[in-house]
Amino acid sequence: MTVLFDTQAYHRTLTDAGVPQGQADAHMRALAVALEGGLATKADVQALRSELKSDMQALRADLQLVEQKLDQKFEQRFAALDQKIGVMARDGKIWTAGVGVALLGAGLTVAKLLWN
Repeated sequence: MTVLFDTQAYHRTLTDAGVPQGQADAHMRALAVALEGGLATKADVQALRSELKSDMQALRADLQLVEQKLDQKFEQRFAALDQKIGVMARDGKIWTAGVGVALLGAGLTVAKLLWN
């Protein structure tokens, strides 16, 4: 937004208040330069606020998508781990049963040799 600024009136106000000519000139030039960049109006601030709110809503939506994708990946990984643990438990039971049968066979063999 362009700000209308009467540099001569500003200069005159300063000199009328007793500010030396050189200082009044410097103040006038410095303020003119500062105002060249423009000032934000209420409407500018409101537009920016609205834009930021919109950006924040978009970020929240993106974060929700990321969260959903992570949840899905974790669920898949946990399901795969559960399956592997189930296979390992089954294999452990089979191995234990095999060892038990082997020990039983060895025990029966020893018993048979001792009783004969």
